Amino acid sequence: MTSYANFIQEFPRRCRDILVAYEEDAKGKDREVTLLVTVATSAFTIPFERLNPSSPNHIADDRYPEAVSALGRLQNRDFADWQAGRSWRIIEGLDGGYIRTTQADAWAGQGKWQPIPTSKKVGSILSILRNALAHGSIFTFPRPISREKPIEIEVIIFLSRLRDENTGQLVDKYNAVKVSSADFRALILDWISFLESLQLPSAIMQENI
Repeated sequence: MTSYANFIQEFPRRCRDILVAYEEDAKGKDREVTLLVTVATSAFTIPFERLNPSSPNHIADDRYPEAVSALGRLQNRDFADWQAGRSWRIIEGLDGGYIRTTQADAWAGQGKWQPIPTSKKVGSILSILRNALAHGSIFTFPRPISREKPIEIEVIIFLSRLRDENTGQLVDKYNAVKVSSADFRALILDWISFLESLQLPSAIMQENI
């Protein structure tokens, strides 16, 4: 197996290759969302953590300043201008105690979701996705009644804990985003395309570990 040129472009590109190559097979086995989340967890989270402007002390050897600045500019864009999918919805300020003591069907009920505001920035949504993927705070709907009666997944829900705006300490409140698998797939592909557009110096190499 050849080594990665870097984890900013080469690694997510290979993740996309896996997604595209195995999608049809995954659909035939009713595992297309599993494949999508598997690829997204790696192709999104790893480059995001290495380049995120809010992580200045990351030790990645491909954390190139111009690429970090490019991600900062992307995060400052309005989310609605970057993603055209209509299924994106958000709930803000969910109480943690309510989440832990009720079924997801209750705290994530249909009447609670709102379209993502046009002023909401890309960075705020990417942070929710990052936290949910990194901490396993992911739900799918509708939920099956039993293993014997599987139900096709309609949306994926990503849950992210909030921090106090003044102290930065974690509080027992959460934001949630839901999206169809098709629109989430579109975001991941757009994310990888964004990474491919970055001008990285050819000298950046990741050695075999």
